[in-house]
Amino acid sequence: MSFFSKEISINLKPNQKLADLIELQDGHNLLVASTGAGKTTYVLTHLAKQKPVIMLCPTVSQVKQLKKDYTDRADLFFSYGGANNIEEIKKAIETKKTIIMTFDQWSHYANTNLNFSPYILVIDETHKLYSAGSYRDKAIQPILGTIEKKTFSQVLYLTASLTEHLFQNIDSAIVRYFHVTVPNSVQRQIQIISYKNPHILSFYEEICLRLKCNKQNGLSKIILVRINDKGNAKIIQAMLENQGYKVMLINRDEMDKKSCNDVIRNSALDTSYQVVICTSILDEAINLNNRHDEIDSVHFIGQHAHPEEITQFIGRTRHANPPIFIHLQHNIDNKPINCTKAHAQKVQRLEETYLKITGILGELQNTLSEDNLKGLGELISSPIDHIKILNNVTHDIFQVRAFWHNGRQTKLNHSNIVAKLYQIDITNCYSNLRYLKFRLAQLLPSAKIEIHESEYQVSKSLQKEFKQTQSDLKENRDRTIPDVLAATVQIMRNHGINSYQKICEKLTDTNDLEHPYDKESQPLHHELFSETLLLGKYITNLYDVQQILQVGNTKVISSISYDYSLNPIVKAVMFGLGKYLSNAKNMGKTHTVTQVEELLNQYLQPLDNLATLKHFLNKYTFKYVELVQGNIQFRPEKVINFLKKYAHVQVLNDKKTLAEKKVKFLSIGGAFGYSYVALPKTHSSKQIEVAGKIYDASTAYERVALEFE
Repeated sequence: MSFFSKEISINLKPNQKLADLIELQDGHNLLVASTGAGKTTYVLTHLAKQKPVIMLCPTVSQVKQLKKDYTDRADLFFSYGGANNIEEIKKAIETKKTIIMTFDQWSHYANTNLNFSPYILVIDETHKLYSAGSYRDKAIQPILGTIEKKTFSQVLYLTASLTEHLFQNIDSAIVRYFHVTVPNSVQRQIQIISYKNPHILSFYEEICLRLKCNKQNGLSKIILVRINDKGNAKIIQAMLENQGYKVMLINRDEMDKKSCNDVIRNSALDTSYQVVICTSILDEAINLNNRHDEIDSVHFIGQHAHPEEITQFIGRTRHANPPIFIHLQHNIDNKPINCTKAHAQKVQRLEETYLKITGILGELQNTLSEDNLKGLGELISSPIDHIKILNNVTHDIFQVRAFWHNGRQTKLNHSNIVAKLYQIDITNCYSNLRYLKFRLAQLLPSAKIEIHESEYQVSKSLQKEFKQTQSDLKENRDRTIPDVLAATVQIMRNHGINSYQKICEKLTDTNDLEHPYDKESQPLHHELFSETLLLGKYITNLYDVQQILQVGNTKVISSISYDYSLNPIVKAVMFGLGKYLSNAKNMGKTHTVTQVEELLNQYLQPLDNLATLKHFLNKYTFKYVELVQGNIQFRPEKVINFLKKYAHVQVLNDKKTLAEKKVKFLSIGGAFGYSYVALPKTHSSKQIEVAGKIYDASTAYERVALEFE
């Protein structure tokens, strides 16, 4: 049963078009139709001829593809990437052109005074409004804000697959719901493989067997593998290339390579490759027009893909019907259950979770006005900073960024909240094999779906090969790091740039300088240099960057830096410690746990003015702190854990009782002793050796060797 009472079921006959059967009403219209049913054609060749359209697409690649497909249409205007071209948009609106743009582009125009009244708003790949809200809320939330404001008299949602119980939390005010089925559509063959002894490499033998079979039979077929882990994808690529196979990677980091651009431009995979390993990026509107004899099989690795994503992904192979394998990497229950009943229960619990979260966050939103920011000027400098800090707190509790600021007021971040439900729904889908099959069948009713429980075990020799390949890639990376740092120093000196932060800004934000490495010919150098630029957001000097690149913990540093900037507890304590440790007599001093606790608690006192934070603490247990007689204080047993994560300390007697532990501060730096951008007090002078010469790690000024020593 549909959640939307206005559902109109349409069985599209071979001689029919969507335009023959669909008539929009004022208000919100929803069109769910499989890939290839003609949704885009309906919008751009029928709807746009009646009334100008603003069509929002999730990705640049999709807009580029549409621009290529409709290059002869002077009445269409395409907007993606680059700078905000508001004057061009104004001109397009004045001439009532249909405008196709990315989700991100719309955020530039959503709150302007542009006249959109003649337009119909069309949102393509509508499922992204709830599925991508965890990482694209900055682009999605303005769209939801537009919908809420009723800027457009008509809105049309388009998608090939929809999880209704998630979409209803985005928009349940649907006036017409067109559910289109296409007769005689391809019957997909899907096999869910559950391994008795699951391993990250459980799928690998199946891939190799199919490759050998194709080679023996002289077939040029592509095996398509979806792995949502770029690190593991590189290892698998190297292992297969060591066997002589040609392997392509497709992910966001690779998309500006010629090989990946060719996929978009040609709407097809290059058959000179035997294996294509990709992430979820191919879920998003990149059509693959390869023939049936060009694609061997499709493999989903792990429990990361929502049935919706699986449906979207396999729908990209419009002219092929390869077998599809879902390789599970963790044990899943397979006991018989009433899937219909279980589904109803899970949906109900999701709705209860949504109501609970939004109810609590609504209460917190009301307390925002009660917050007394007096005395917090050193920690919170603006209302937006305040929102960011509170979002850090809500993320710790609910794993959601609860609020957003639209330039005028603070609102609930519904896209991020519903994305949390989406993640829960993924977990639900993989709770039982039969339920997973049930959920797939909801979206792919004509598919033949089987469950296979495999006894296969990954051999020790294959595990050894995986680890060796991983080690080889690490060694190659370590050998390349000095070259990249040398190039960074050289660019700084050649261009008179006296700050590591400035070169990062010039290369990432202003584009004043060119990237020194070609992505096609020097992929590893390009990757490491890009990572060096990324670290410039968090770290002040190249010496620390060198250590981070060698350890490979950029993600850890990013997370910690985020807390330094936005977690109110971390921010307040580290600000206070910076002052305390700037006194030389406190450095290296041995502290008892009680002394450290007293020290850190005094730094929390300004936070007692934050009514919203205290409201949280009244209801939920925080990782490090609690509310004691109306004051925010550290939980005694968590003080050491906090310092280990965020400060540079040595814990003496660490294996003994809490009372016996002692703490020494090793440096004024933050975690690992690094100098962080978000912690001004940690900005110490460091030096780096490059090609036998000594340089200041922040400025690239040359130093004498004696100073380095």
